[in-house]
Amino acid sequence: MKNTNLVRVALLTIVATALSACATSQPKHSYAPGTDVNSEVQAMETRFQKAVAEDVPVLSPQHFDQAKQAFADAQKMKANGKESADVLDKLGSARGHLDAAMATSEASRESARDIVQLRHDAIAAHAPEYFEKDFRTADSQFRSYAQRWERGKNDMDPGERAELQKMYMDLELRAIKQNELGSASNLIQSARKMNAGKFTPQTLTEAENRFTAAERVIEANRHNQSMIRPAVLEATLAARKAHDITEIARNSQGRSPEQIAMEIQSRSDQIEKQRNEIARDASKINARDSAIAVLASNNESLSARKRLDRSLERARMVFTKDEAQVYRQGDRLIIRLKQIQFPSGRSELPQASFATLSKTKEVIALLGAEAVKVEGHTDSVGGKAQNQKLSQDRAEAVAQYLVAESAVSQDQVESMGFGYERPLSTNKTKQGRAQNRRVDLVITPTGAQNTSTAE
Repeated sequence: MKNTNLVRVALLTIVATALSACATSQPKHSYAPGTDVNSEVQAMETRFQKAVAEDVPVLSPQHFDQAKQAFADAQKMKANGKESADVLDKLGSARGHLDAAMATSEASRESARDIVQLRHDAIAAHAPEYFEKDFRTADSQFRSYAQRWERGKNDMDPGERAELQKMYMDLELRAIKQNELGSASNLIQSARKMNAGKFTPQTLTEAENRFTAAERVIEANRHNQSMIRPAVLEATLAARKAHDITEIARNSQGRSPEQIAMEIQSRSDQIEKQRNEIARDASKINARDSAIAVLASNNESLSARKRLDRSLERARMVFTKDEAQVYRQGDRLIIRLKQIQFPSGRSELPQASFATLSKTKEVIALLGAEAVKVEGHTDSVGGKAQNQKLSQDRAEAVAQYLVAESAVSQDQVESMGFGYERPLSTNKTKQGRAQNRRVDLVITPTGAQNTSTAE
């Protein structure tokens, strides 16, 4: 396995070196005459979303930035009513650079897989929201190394790698502390502003000590919630106590000792109630986590299934409700294309279908499809044999489109016609017949299990 990985890294490095010569040139995609500009703009937007999700802006920054600028220019040209051929020419530049960015980013990913994971951890902890400037600084340094990789110079020394690792790890830790202890920190700061050092110094010191102890626990166990929760709970409740007692002490003038004592008792009761509620919630969370851990230990494919779930959910977001119905069937994704409504008795792809089909290509790439089955369906107008052939022709039309657009290879796609055997609606109305003239795509992601359980 180790030798296999080394070979993979070497091959990807060769590819990146070959492509790096284009980093300052102008790679360009050539569109077929008559390509619909609106459809390609939508397709490019989807490609950019996929690239951002796969870290391409930091892994291949030069190509990505050039792609982004070219795409912005193309959109401006389109808005200003420029000729379609000119807009497509600029879109070709955008797609050429984006394709190059996607390709070169794979070699960069192999060179910096550890850093990419640490960056994802920082993002998951919301570091970009809490510490936007510092996160941009880390990304800027990452991009500077990636620019060298784009030029074929994989020369990141151990010191540089360790520095960048530390930047993302520190950002993640700071963000976790903010998530967990932000409330306690605000309460302590509020108590200090009310002069807690004068009115309630002992209570303030206790809250500060609990806060510091919780920080140490997080530093030692940043990903272990069962260790973090109790320390955070104690810090938060101590901070609440310091805030409340300081507020009472500060406003005690003109009140009797009994009134002050009663308010302190009332606040203490509230804090204890909050402690019990949080403890019950923590107990439920711990029980849930234990159950998840048991399931994980009994199912070696759980993590792979989670990744598949995320990919399938992202695929659902590509289409609008009017374009396609997307649902699960076991580990496969079914795309019921609503806007490929063939004219009765015909199998040519309607012009209105190309925007939706472009999105279909992106979903296939997103899932890393192992196989795609195209199913054709007709209405009941005409004989059984005629509709069987028509549905097969329609399925093959979509399949060949996907092959021609390099969405799948010929051996990855299968087409099958079902005639009018599987209607979605009644064939007695014009609307129902139009709905039945459809194409369904059954996409099997790489590594998916062959199951027919509907979800």
